[in-house]
Amino acid sequence: MRIEHITSPAPPKTYWILTLEDGSTLRAYEAAMMDYALHVGMELSDEQREILTCMASRAKLRERAVNILSLRPHSRGELQKKLLAKGASEEDAEDVLDWAERIGLLSDLEVAKGIVRSYGARGYGPYKIRQELYRHAIPKSLWDEALETLPEPDTGIDAYLERHLKSHDRKAIKRAADALARRGYSWSDISDGLRRHRLIDELDDYDEV
Repeated sequence: MRIEHITSPAPPKTYWILTLEDGSTLRAYEAAMMDYALHVGMELSDEQREILTCMASRAKLRERAVNILSLRPHSRGELQKKLLAKGASEEDAEDVLDWAERIGLLSDLEVAKGIVRSYGARGYGPYKIRQELYRHAIPKSLWDEALETLPEPDTGIDAYLERHLKSHDRKAIKRAADALARRGYSWSDISDGLRRHRLIDELDDYDEV
């Protein structure tokens, strides 16, 4: 099939339009234009047309991935889910994900560290942060390394108690302890924090607070 006309990209488009002799069109991105030296009058075989179609599909998918990542960092799992939801095949999605990782656009570890920094700065504990790592599809093999940057639990617990505990009656203490538990701190760390602030002398059982 012969190429009858080539239309250059007009911003914001980044692809050429190849018009074939039967009136059909193909998209061709820069890599395809260079690799195949595409020009008017060139004869394309059926195999070449199929290859160009596949290259255009993946190039478009790469643009979509870049647009998604420009809004906020995504984990590989999150980005894969969005690409598949947009109609990408699993093979094309994997190709784009590998490409994004190779050029540094995609890094599960960096996303994980960002989650730890963000939630740690807001006073959340390790259990809550692990929930967020799971929610963002971060592989468990990266959790421990990412959590190394999290401050010690007593830092967040002490800050919370100093800001929010206005009364030292038992009900107020229990409300504060419950809130800290919801924020992802362990019972043992919470009880240590209460003891540091001399809110209780003995805490053999958290349920007795």
